[in-house]
Amino acid sequence: LSLPMLVTAFRSELITATVRLGVRDKIHEKGYFPGQVVTLRILDGDDNELWSGCVRVTAIRVRRLEHLTREDLRPTIIYAEEGWLAVQRDLSLFAGETIDPIELVSIVEFEYGVFDKPIWARWITANDG
Repeated sequence: LSLPMLVTAFRSELITATVRLGVRDKIHEKGYFPGQVVTLRILDGDDNELWSGCVRVTAIRVRRLEHLTREDLRPTIIYAEEGWLAVQRDLSLFAGETIDPIELVSIVEFEYGVFDKPIWARWITANDG
């Protein structure tokens, strides 16, 4: 999926899940929990923001990378056809090292809507000066 197509898929609210390396539950420092409102961002190769939006986390499911099924990946749209090897390729690219197929990954599911900004975003906006 090209970057413009990815942005269009998010704008159209077609993507309802993303895959993250590790167990990304509320205990993890970069974890999630159902009901949490988070800001998703798409950046280009120069860290320019191409899209952002608030979503509410609905579920976190943990699987071994190699056990991800097409059904697990359907809400991601990006990996629905390619399967877990494409997830491994992209996670390895982001991590800068090859991710082992037995690593645990989290499928973070979310819904779109009109939500308040996350607390940290409200604090930054209020304290901008």
